[in-house]
Amino acid sequence: MRYALLIYADEAGWDARTDEERRSEYRRYEEFGGWLTERGWLRGGDQLAGYIILEARHLDEVLDFTRRHPLVQAGLPMEIRPLRDAPGEVDTGPRPQPRN
Repeated sequence: MRYALLIYADEAGWDARTDEERRSEYRRYEEFGGWLTERGWLRGGDQLAGYIILEARHLDEVLDFTRRHPLVQAGLPMEIRPLRDAPGEVDTGPRPQPRN
């Protein structure tokens, strides 16, 4: 099942952070990217500004992913929406499967 994760940001909140707080957020985001790569969930072109399309076996994996996301840990909301293939959707080939 694919899920769309919609990220909502508060620009004023980001602007109010100190330089050290911002650097800390960037470091956490880099670590998170490494975690995504290790799990096989991140590949070039999959991550777009503002939302993430995630393939997962079940909702528990999506919730685990969401809890680890640095923006969520920083207090920003993330909405989870299941995606369904549209009738007649063009098959673009096999999707990467999450690793155990």
